[in-house]
Amino acid sequence: MHYEHALMKKPAYSLAQGITTQSLDQPPVYEKAMQQHRGYETALKACGVTPVVLWETPEYPDSCFVEDTAVLTDTGAIISSPGHSHRRGEEKQLERLLKIEMHIWGKIRGPGTLDGGDVVRTEEQYCIGLSQRTNEEGALQLRNILEKLGYRTALIPVPQNVLHLTTGSGYLGERTMLCIPEFAEGFRRAGFKPMVVDEDERYAANVLLVNGTVLMPKGFPKTRQKIESLHERIKELEMSEFEKLDGGITCLSLRW
Repeated sequence: MHYEHALMKKPAYSLAQGITTQSLDQPPVYEKAMQQHRGYETALKACGVTPVVLWETPEYPDSCFVEDTAVLTDTGAIISSPGHSHRRGEEKQLERLLKIEMHIWGKIRGPGTLDGGDVVRTEEQYCIGLSQRTNEEGALQLRNILEKLGYRTALIPVPQNVLHLTTGSGYLGERTMLCIPEFAEGFRRAGFKPMVVDEDERYAANVLLVNGTVLMPKGFPKTRQKIESLHERIKELEMSEFEKLDGGITCLSLRW
């Protein structure tokens, strides 16, 4: 997969009010999040990608995590239906902008729910997580649209202690999926080679392969060593403020 464009959204000053599953000693620091967001944008540019960065929307504290609003293909987009009530409406804003850039192949309709963070794309296949945010109805709607477009799909169960499928996985190419232990068997059954991260480096499972460079969170040496067996070009990014809100490397952009 080769990416030329990415859609991003600036963190809102209301970021600290975002949804999280964690018990935080300190909330996200807005200024530090902005700095890390700019570092992410710079990394995408270095990979040959042109980012379009949208203005923040404070009424949606989690809106910088644009990955959840849509699922992209080579030829268009499928608009999601967020699984958390506080995030409903974000997808409508992004839909208006995506319409300018690409064809909209469909939307996930209620009672189906689907977060884009539950979808991992590979060359010709999409893995769809069944999670607390993505129900079976939403996953099957997405599967139907994608298979009509000629893509293969696989459904992967997401345990309750994990937010999204991408929370614990990232595609490295060559049918290899970096993942936490809970996902290893599901990906193996879907035809992938699991590369399992160590328990103390679970956050590092969410990585993004962009035009031959792997973007990964900073500070996970054992995971980096595993990735180096496949890729020489690795860029580590500071992600501390987004980690506090269960956000990862893939969450901050939509790429095509």
